[in-house]
Amino acid sequence: MNPRRSPLRAFLLLVLLLSLPAGCKSFLHLDPLLDVRDFFPLAIGNRWVYEDSSGTQQEEILADHIGEFFYNPNTRLGIAHDDQGVIEARFHRGVPSAQWYVIKKPLTIGAIWSSQDLLYEITETKKTIRVRAGTFRNCLEVRVRHKREFVTSREPETVETVITLTFAPRVGLVELRTTQGTRLIYRKELLSYQML
Repeated sequence: MNPRRSPLRAFLLLVLLLSLPAGCKSFLHLDPLLDVRDFFPLAIGNRWVYEDSSGTQQEEILADHIGEFFYNPNTRLGIAHDDQGVIEARFHRGVPSAQWYVIKKPLTIGAIWSSQDLLYEITETKKTIRVRAGTFRNCLEVRVRHKREFVTSREPETVETVITLTFAPRVGLVELRTTQGTRLIYRKELLSYQML
């Protein structure tokens, strides 16, 4: 082996190894053409119908407008976009009383933010999910963690609830799952939708 080539090979190998994480990083990111707004499209008249895990309760959301928020009078919740993400707000007498991000930039796996006592994390960016409304690809999954401490007669106990939200591009929320440990507490899935 030529001793002059050995440093060159080592250098090329180092360049290759250093470029691999950058190439692998694309697996962690969403399609660069998608914007945070694509995961919750807002327009007056957009309609989503959900069914809960018991199959007995259906929820229809028809977007209306109050100021910057698209408002659902049935839930008293509003959704809006800003430069950082998708904001959800609770309304009281037509005025937002509390608001938080349900999706926030950067749209990468491991991105974390918090609101009040909730911790949000993007856990998937290319998820495929099948619900009653169809099969959706390249979905964004956000996990919301909430820890609550209970005091019993014996000792304090901490219970963690995890809400997993799955957003499909150009559709919005397609599934919501609430779990405690491995136990499913609640699930709601998209039955149908209409985008204007």
